[in-house]
Amino acid sequence: MKPFASRKFFALGSLLGCLATPAGIAGIERTGPVAGARAETLIFEVSFDGKKLGTHTYELTPGNDALQVRSLARLRYRLAFVPLFRYDHDAREEWRGGCLVGLQATTNDDGERFEISAQRTGDSLDIQRRKPTAEREQLDERCPATFAYWHRPQLERTALLNAQTGRMEPVSLEPTGPDTVDGVAAQSYRLTTGEGAVLRLWYARDDDRWLRLETKRDSGTLVYRRVGADNA
Repeated sequence: MKPFASRKFFALGSLLGCLATPAGIAGIERTGPVAGARAETLIFEVSFDGKKLGTHTYELTPGNDALQVRSLARLRYRLAFVPLFRYDHDAREEWRGGCLVGLQATTNDDGERFEISAQRTGDSLDIQRRKPTAEREQLDERCPATFAYWHRPQLERTALLNAQTGRMEPVSLEPTGPDTVDGVAAQSYRLTTGEGAVLRLWYARDDDRWLRLETKRDSGTLVYRRVGADNA
């Protein structure tokens, strides 16, 4: 038996496939990157019920009126050195004017493979799913977004693109009050998806940077804890 239901756990857009606007990337929202913004790498330690699984890294690189985002996760669950579960996700996104215009993503969800791409064409997004089954969809959305946890205002939409499955998911974000995360004054939020997943998110109150994520499943709690950020 697997320690947790991986697909429901991780198929949540830019969290895994996903991914507080970092300083230097501030102001992207729907108006585009700020001139002179710096590249930044966000590093999150991922654990399940206190057991470390690995890390999830987000690389944000602005330039030429666009923002390039790479989301890279390498997670393993072992019991007595025996591997029970693996999750690998690598997504590359391009944003312009606060809208997703390009996406390439591959995922290995404990043996089930996903491969998708998306490209903006006019006022729609052309989505191609190559694995596990070949499908093509034209999404009539002028300004789509993935689960961009690294920039909280993007989560205030009614639907977001899951970067693992290539499908839109209805979402709802609501504030849940002030809190403290590792000594940092924070504001907490609850994000609910159409599939019933509930995620708790924390952002620093001074600059809205993403600090932490938690989501409970039947068998335990998955936690993302920010452990580093490198500015170029």
